[in-house]
Amino acid sequence: MVEIIYKVTKEGVFLAYSGLHGSVGVALGLSLIQYIFQRTDDTEEYKDIRDAARMLQFLGGGATLLTLTINGTTAGHVLTLLGLTRPSVSGEHAKHVF
Repeated sequence: MVEIIYKVTKEGVFLAYSGLHGSVGVALGLSLIQYIFQRTDDTEEYKDIRDAARMLQFLGGGATLLTLTINGTTAGHVLTLLGLTRPSVSGEHAKHVF
């Protein structure tokens, strides 16, 4: 059996915290809307299916907005807690390199 060991870094923790939380849900919701509306017509028979697809899209967008609001407003604090706001090299060294 092969063991895989992952090294968790501060940068990795921040990327996991502030990553693309809602993009997959929105993409799937848009795909669902397109699929449903292309394969059904606007009759009473398919009204419930179309309404359910719209509701799923609304809920997915709401969850995306919520995670964007929470993670966006707290990302600075998380960076500070992780110690990632200080440059890793001095200003003089950076001037010399570039």
